[in-house]
Amino acid sequence: MDGVVEGTVLHEGQSARLTAQLILAEPERHAWAQSYDCDMSAVLATQREVARAIAGCVATALRPASAAIPPQGAARPVAPEIAEAYLTARTEFEKMSAEGIANALQGFREITLKAPDFAPGLAWYSACLFMLGYWGHAPAGEVYPSAKHLALRALAIDDSLARAHLVLAWMNLLLDWDLDAAMREARRAIELGPSETDAHAFYSTLLSFVGRKSESVKEVQYMLRLNPAPLMPNQYAAWMFLHIGRHARAEAQARRTIGLFPDSLQPYFVLGWSAWYQGRAEDAVAALEKALGQSREALSVSYLGHVYGRLARTDEARGLLRELEQLRVQGQAPPTAFAVIHAGLGEIDAAFDWLETAYRIRDGSLFWLSGAPGLDPLHADARFADLVHRVGVAPLHTTPDRRGTSR
Repeated sequence: MDGVVEGTVLHEGQSARLTAQLILAEPERHAWAQSYDCDMSAVLATQREVARAIAGCVATALRPASAAIPPQGAARPVAPEIAEAYLTARTEFEKMSAEGIANALQGFREITLKAPDFAPGLAWYSACLFMLGYWGHAPAGEVYPSAKHLALRALAIDDSLARAHLVLAWMNLLLDWDLDAAMREARRAIELGPSETDAHAFYSTLLSFVGRKSESVKEVQYMLRLNPAPLMPNQYAAWMFLHIGRHARAEAQARRTIGLFPDSLQPYFVLGWSAWYQGRAEDAVAALEKALGQSREALSVSYLGHVYGRLARTDEARGLLRELEQLRVQGQAPPTAFAVIHAGLGEIDAAFDWLETAYRIRDGSLFWLSGAPGLDPLHADARFADLVHRVGVAPLHTTPDRRGTSR
């Protein structure tokens, strides 16, 4: 770790004080420290000023040759109750569970009704809708157009919002299937927010899609150096290592994330799959059962159902398939989840039928096709290579592991 950002916020009545400092290691030294006093109505503008100053120091420390950070528009003052609601909703979003995202969505929706021109609220409202569709908590075809519309509204008010550019980049990919446009918007988000770990994470994903895996890994490493403490960069790094077949590294990163955030959900997905692909079936089942115990959402159900199927625990797998069908009735299970569970049951034709359904409705999760966990029984089939080619991502390069699967 190259440095630590420490900060505090004190709030009394209508006044707030924000204090932040950047401490660099080797040798340990204070690179920057500052306190800011402001009215609660200006707390978000002040927070942005603090983040901007820290980003400049971090960019200089970690990438000395990087370009200067472009100026951003001044944040508009907002009512104190809007600022407080915004920060509360952001906290809910960071939990990255179905419940947390739903709570954040409700918070940002209420903010938008009260302050329709509050661009950060619009940007994060769009991010919530995107995440609901991305993780299968809501039909992507229903929420993605609204996510794109809200991101564009936010940018029409303030074009310097990195979060809005990032959501637009995602929508360019998942809604419009325009990989080049997604690359441009992701780079723009990084230009505007050099310390935006989510932007670096998404850019690393795009690099992996076009086969630039070594660059993808470097971007993940930089993201973790930039912000090693929060949940999201840690769990994203675990997912990325899994996606590109670095299973031991994915496991180590998942364990680190669980150590930091014992109640987190998604690191258990990565832990389960990384153990599975390294030939440790019991460990895989334990991790994926832990995930299902935390949240019976589509990924939890389909992932464990796949492994049960591969272990000939057919009755349990079919029970989870029935549960997945109920989630689909509620609009909470994407076609790819069914492909995963049918692949585990050895029902290859059914798995491909579901993948074709995903392709027909332009399900953006297909961009992860080459490295998606649970689809390895399909890799040897010519239909898989054909689908990868049609989606337009880099072809899969495989070597057998101890389970005879791809890695």
